[in-house]
Amino acid sequence: MPTIVHIGYHKTGSSFLQALFAAHPRVHYVEREDVRQHLLDVRPLQFDAAALRAWFDEHARTAGGTGRDCVVVSEEELSGNIHTDGNGGFVAKEVADRLHAGAPDAQIVIAIRNQADAIESAYRQYVKMGGTASMRNYVRPEHKRIRRYRFPQFSLEHFEYDALIDYYRQRFGPKRVHVLVYEKLRADQARFLNDFCDRTGLPHPGDELGRAPANVSWAWGCIVLARWTNRFYGADPVNRRVVAGLPPSIWYTPLRKGYARLSQVGWIRAVGSERRFLRGALRAEVEQHFATSNARVASAIGEDLANYGYRC
Repeated sequence: MPTIVHIGYHKTGSSFLQALFAAHPRVHYVEREDVRQHLLDVRPLQFDAAALRAWFDEHARTAGGTGRDCVVVSEEELSGNIHTDGNGGFVAKEVADRLHAGAPDAQIVIAIRNQADAIESAYRQYVKMGGTASMRNYVRPEHKRIRRYRFPQFSLEHFEYDALIDYYRQRFGPKRVHVLVYEKLRADQARFLNDFCDRTGLPHPGDELGRAPANVSWAWGCIVLARWTNRFYGADPVNRRVVAGLPPSIWYTPLRKGYARLSQVGWIRAVGSERRFLRGALRAEVEQHFATSNARVASAIGEDLANYGYRC
């Protein structure tokens, strides 16, 4: 049974793809919680390759028994959490090794996005989750001098795509690793999906599929306000300052719902709609950081990424 594993990255249309996989009548889509339990929650010293192979085999049998053509695993956390650099990059490599141990013949899909835009989107998500840092302190954490194995924190290195792509190619072989460019999805959804299917063997979806809405970001003003009101909420995520840890039920949850509703109001969404948190000299610095990595990716996949706004 063919197996396709989509590992992210974050902020590259994962929610859209997962909605497509879940609705596809010829795909056996593995629920994300099941994926996390078997690939992320198991500690390295307790990892059992035979158990993981048995898990993949069980899903293959289920797919065959229900008339499905392939098994699809899709979980962006497999490339590492964006806010913690995948715990210093350890998660991404460990997961690659686990996947090779459990499904060595799988087709691996890695979606990439212009890093400056991906980081802008990641920062907005970080604030929605309860973050309090400014964009500058998010990109350049105040804890930067603490060794990464002691403190999880954001790192630009997480978005140096060439390293992870190269490692998967070493493990699975170049022909089984497919790099997809998110900007192509934004430009022409149907063409992107056709390319995805042709390269991975995923059955082509019907016209009614692949039209799921993307995650809707909060309005710029709501992100600005949330960064300050989050100081009274004491849970997730990392890299934050909290004044008081009020119960989520009386503070964070009602505010989160309120910001989401406000973001749907036309004039509120219009205010600051063109503004970015990653801008000016900081954006230029971030883009330049990835020039060498992007040039390597462009060469490896035979794609001129500069055409899609990547600094190469």
